[in-house]
Amino acid sequence: MKKLNIHFETLQGGICVSSKTVDFNSENDEIPVNTESREVFCVGNLNENVVKIQFTLMSNVDKFTLRVSPELISLKKGFACEFSMYLTPLCTFVGVTEKSTRIDYDELKEDKKLGEGSFGVVYKGTFRGNVVAIKKMKNFSNDDNSMEEFINEVDMLNKFRSDFIVHFYGAVFILSKVCLVTEFAQFGSLKDLMQHKKSEEVETKIRIKMLVDSSKGIAYLHENGILHRDIKPVIS
Repeated sequence: MKKLNIHFETLQGGICVSSKTVDFNSENDEIPVNTESREVFCVGNLNENVVKIQFTLMSNVDKFTLRVSPELISLKKGFACEFSMYLTPLCTFVGVTEKSTRIDYDELKEDKKLGEGSFGVVYKGTFRGNVVAIKKMKNFSNDDNSMEEFINEVDMLNKFRSDFIVHFYGAVFILSKVCLVTEFAQFGSLKDLMQHKKSEEVETKIRIKMLVDSSKGIAYLHENGILHRDIKPVIS
């Protein structure tokens, strides 16, 4: 350690470290989501005897993964080892990560169930002060194909920027809580209108506006190379 140009801080038990904290935040960049970030630090031994160094990490955490390399090392007196700590945030959560559409499920609040389809159950809820629709996936299997399909759908939804398509806030990728979060359509679906309004109660100009706005939304999808293939009067 004497040959190293590193200032060590002494801990209890004759162990010293180059830093008492590992800080993944930099002055210019936020921590990237779903990408592994690396920070290094050194641990030294001031004891007369050989000391084994092994880190115990938090378990049952599903918002991020954390690992340290090497996992186990034996240090003689006066020797130090450089460790690498790797952090991978799996969603955007309170802390300084970059903004992304990978949502922290603790920020979602469910109010009531709206409906149920073949692929999921839809709830009305809130996300960061916004009223949203939360679509929880049914029977989501823990395999690579299911997650790949879900990621592809999220990537597609994330590209939409149109006043005629409901806003996409993001998704939860934690296996036990997989869901999509979109803008809440406060006036319901066309089917809701058909069920609760008589034909003569819907003015012609409203009908025309619904047709025109729907056409603009479909045109936007087509212009971006996307075929919906499941357009219907009900939200599911």
